[in-house]
Amino acid sequence: MFSFFVQANFFIKQQIINHVKIRNERASKQMLILIIFISGIVGTVLMSLFNHLMSIIRKRPFMPPHLLNQLMRRKKGIPSSIKEKSYPGWVIHFAIGVVFAFFYYFAKLLLDFHPGFISGLVAGFIFGLIGILGWYLMFKTHADPPDIHLRKYLIHLLAAHVVFGFGVALVYGY
Repeated sequence: MFSFFVQANFFIKQQIINHVKIRNERASKQMLILIIFISGIVGTVLMSLFNHLMSIIRKRPFMPPHLLNQLMRRKKGIPSSIKEKSYPGWVIHFAIGVVFAFFYYFAKLLLDFHPGFISGLVAGFIFGLIGILGWYLMFKTHADPPDIHLRKYLIHLLAAHVVFGFGVALVYGY
């Protein structure tokens, strides 16, 4: 009879330990997702600050959310009530930043690197190339794109995405 209680006690302890492990794993996954999300937001904020600063210094429009709004406003079938500084462009801009942060995380899993300054710069450079391709295609396929100096804007995007990559790595790595 005593061995039955010992076995039951052991079984109950194992169940509690397993339950705690499962809860901790779920909490860890949720925390990881939150960190990745925050890193995308921080990277996008840093990139936006860089864009704003460069817009002031160069006296050229280097704000992707504003250009997204202009592209949407000039597209048939989209309400013309979208202004240059409306929120849809900002929502899209930040959503893409979060998606890129998840790509950074998946690259880290595949390539097994430590998040840091160099990996952030490399990731930012790669994201910049992806951004350049995306913006180039949007401008070339749009019926009425905004009148900007596209080449200078695309070069600027590369530097802005390096700032973004650094921001993502900064948050994610620490």
